Amino acid sequence: MDEDPLPSIHYSQQRVPFADYRAASLALSWPSGTHAFTTGIRDRDGDRCVICNHGVPGTVDNSHIVPRSDPQSWKQLKDQGWIAAITKSVVHEPRNGIRLCKNCHYGFDKYRFCIRFIPQREQYVFVNWARYPEYRLFHGLALRLDPNHRLAPFMALFLWHEDLVRATHSSLKPLPVPLVKTGFFQPDNLVLQDANTAGDSQEGGEE
Repeated sequence: MDEDPLPSIHYSQQRVPFADYRAASLALSWPSGTHAFTTGIRDRDGDRCVICNHGVPGTVDNSHIVPRSDPQSWKQLKDQGWIAAITKSVVHEPRNGIRLCKNCHYGFDKYRFCIRFIPQREQYVFVNWARYPEYRLFHGLALRLDPNHRLAPFMALFLWHEDLVRATHSSLKPLPVPLVKTGFFQPDNLVLQDANTAGDSQEGGEE
């Protein structure tokens, strides 16, 4: 299977990452208008975690990619052309947010994994950079995010976050991810598969 080893981040001549990607250009071209942060990402992502599909009421957060406490980095991203100058503040821009369960939110903020937009797949992909066993099942799978949505997260913001993940785990080499499209993480299917496997094991033991 073809794989992307996650090489050095690609930049255009204007030092804008992924500026030549069709989906990125589309996302950048839409103003967020009057959409507030909370309503914008709820309308886009629904009430489930975009990574693990967890959806217990009260346990899914409206998560910022660039922390709301870091307006300086947001300003620098604007000044350097990583995101459009017309975007809202770091707190209120819906394309600076995703819906994450509390577990995934914690791991994202602690730089245990990163999210990379893979242009060959036109998907946002989970990368288990720190190689945590708990994230092994998610590695290489697509997130429930549509890159062509008018309020799709800015791809460049995930690169900004990935840079911090790389710095936190500088001794680790990038894990490859498949270049072919994959489905989303389906916990219900996983449970059924595990249950069937367990049943087979029990029958074998009785024999």
